[in-house]
Amino acid sequence: MTTALLILDVQAGVVPRLPSLAPTYLPRLAHTINTARSGGVKIIYVHTCFRASHPEISSSNPIFSKFLNSNSSRHPPLAPRLIIRYRSHQTTSQCVLRRLVVRKLVLVGMATSSAVSATAFEACDRDLEVTALSDLSVDREEETNRIVLEKVIGKLGRVVDAGIWVEELSRGRREVGE
Repeated sequence: MTTALLILDVQAGVVPRLPSLAPTYLPRLAHTINTARSGGVKIIYVHTCFRASHPEISSSNPIFSKFLNSNSSRHPPLAPRLIIRYRSHQTTSQCVLRRLVVRKLVLVGMATSSAVSATAFEACDRDLEVTALSDLSVDREEETNRIVLEKVIGKLGRVVDAGIWVEELSRGRREVGE
């Protein structure tokens, strides 16, 4: 079974919005990506962006209106395979995941309460196995992050620390996430 690591919204317009983000986050993420790549895991970056005039965004939208004046480009140190998401990433990600014959998704990224959880729900709807890396899935509010990981995503799949997942992968487990 093919496994893919989805890096959700780790981009210049989002990272600065999380001031409590530990300075070790990006190096830990880079290590996880490098280990996953070495282990044969497909690496996919999901990037939210909007067209120049922002026709996808209503100023009354409580989530996306915040992006009207932001830089929604990828965070510079990370970036090969990229899915660009215009408001909703479903169509593009479905095509990429189907083409890569992905059956297991490992999720990390910004906004656990929206991007990560929405992707976990979508993956479950498509009968994909889901693992969320708890220390690499972050949200503005620590308590929200904890609740969504434990009470929501935990019911949809596995929630584990990136270090444990990397260790499993490094040991050469054939079925990462089991």
